Amino acid sequence: MGRTRTSVNQNQANLFDIAQSDTSDHAPRAVVGRPKFVEPRADEIFMGARPLRQYLLESGQRKILDLADALRSLEWSEFEERYTGAGRPGYAPRLMVGLVMYGLVKGVSSLRGLEDLSRMDLGCMWVCAGIQPDHSNIGRFLLRHQAEFEGTFFEQVAQAALKATGSGVDDLAGDGTTIEAAASRYGTIKREALDRKLADTSLAKEASPDDPDKTAEHSKYSAADRALRERETKRRAKGYRTNSLRVSPAEPEAVVQRLKNRSFALSYKPS
Repeated sequence: MGRTRTSVNQNQANLFDIAQSDTSDHAPRAVVGRPKFVEPRADEIFMGARPLRQYLLESGQRKILDLADALRSLEWSEFEERYTGAGRPGYAPRLMVGLVMYGLVKGVSSLRGLEDLSRMDLGCMWVCAGIQPDHSNIGRFLLRHQAEFEGTFFEQVAQAALKATGSGVDDLAGDGTTIEAAASRYGTIKREALDRKLADTSLAKEASPDDPDKTAEHSKYSAADRALRERETKRRAKGYRTNSLRVSPAEPEAVVQRLKNRSFALSYKPS
């Protein structure tokens, strides 16, 4: 494979905490009345001496270019409104959603899998303009925008992506294989600790209602509370005690299960 070259800093660290210096005409855009975002240009990425766009076209990857065009055509104000103008700029929501959508098209949905795509997959580099967030950054983005991902806007994004890539949605199947979650089982908490976190984040949210981080933190523990309550209800219905139940605030739907290597970890079992 030829050498890749991009204008994006290859050592990017924390999502929403990276500031890019204004050294060219393609620096992060500044919108009056809105926060700034890091939004590099995909056409500045090269494979050796060839632009990445040309390389993808010559490789028969037109659908990837169509996906990126479809995402650019959408209105992203619902995502952008969750940010304030204070602090250093974060990655443009369009690029982060592009990473998620590209992963879904490729059958990759884990946070670490998305992180690998952003670093190693040329099609993903085009859709995301070369940004390389790590798995924890991607997870925080999903939590921050949980409402948008569960609403009608994301349906529009998904429909645009499916149309651009010619993908179908008729059949979905799983074989029951246990899939390890990105979060560690050592980060799980019991009901008592979860209730304290809920109370603390609720107070923090009330004290700073316009702070998106405080809102996202409270939403994270609220989602964990809903997942744990559901498990508690099922456990009680069977006459079992609930005091041993634990939940991961990072991935509340995941539960501790035995993997194929006989170890135990937070995981999912699709079926």
